[in-house]
Amino acid sequence: ADTDPPTEGHSVALPKVSWKSVLKHSFRKKAFKSKLEVKVGKFEVKGDLMRGVATDQRVGWRKYTVRPGFPKDAPSNLAWIKPKYTDKLEAFRLTLGLVPNGGRAPKMVVTFQGEGKDDGLSGWNLIVHEKGRGRVAARLERYDNVVYQVQPVQLEKLEVQPLVLEYREGRLTVTIADKPLFENVPINPIPGKRRIGFATYGPGLAIESIRLDRIKPR
Repeated sequence: ADTDPPTEGHSVALPKVSWKSVLKHSFRKKAFKSKLEVKVGKFEVKGDLMRGVATDQRVGWRKYTVRPGFPKDAPSNLAWIKPKYTDKLEAFRLTLGLVPNGGRAPKMVVTFQGEGKDDGLSGWNLIVHEKGRGRVAARLERYDNVVYQVQPVQLEKLEVQPLVLEYREGRLTVTIADKPLFENVPINPIPGKRRIGFATYGPGLAIESIRLDRIKPR
């Protein structure tokens, strides 16, 4: 079932909703252990920014299939939002304030409907990376099976590039610095999985803030 492609089209207008914060944290304070669970590597906070400082590529990666010729390119640092914030979330909006070095495009992985262990591809995965100076490419993988990918998007040289994932009614929308990457793409949910986390490749990318929202009841 994990390899079944979504069968619906993308042109679905979702109703408007209001969001309420479940987790809102800036890294002006160094303490983040009550919010995040680090599984692989090491994260440090300096100058109000959190960075994954390991560069040894020890995050579990591409463990489910053998894909000859496909680059492994494993991340080095992996953290999960604590389960008390995600266990009851069906729909969510996640916002990460990203600060890449020198205005470059960010390179990282965001996992949702994951397992919360040391595997970086344990659910649905948004993988963003630079494709040419200042241009970001993205793909969505279910475990390590590519389901969607988009052409590179040119980013402005912003100090903070917000990466926003909004998942509801079985569809995902992703923007970065207010530019769309995916819009209402259908997602086959992974039953019983609620963990949300992220992985980085080294200190070249910093995170200024993290916010997780749920739909506000009417």
